Amino acid sequence: MLPLHERVLRFEAVPRISAGSKDAAIREEFGFSPARYYQVLNSLIDEPAAVRFDPQLVGRLHRARERRLRAHAERRLG
Repeated sequence: MLPLHERVLRFEAVPRISAGSKDAAIREEFGFSPARYYQVLNSLIDEPAAVRFDPQLVGRLHRARERRLRAHAERRLG
């Protein structure tokens, strides 16, 4: 796993108060947009190395992603 990937997982493990503060922290910590951060994160949590690094965190992130996808599908289907 790349050092960037470890940094992303460690960053994601820290609770944030609001989405706005997290977005600002993403820009400051990684130097890229929140959209790019979430692209990296979503790709990363599908990697076996990420599961080995922090199985509990990656499991939580998978569940959160599934909830978002279900909610999105329900809105589209009405």
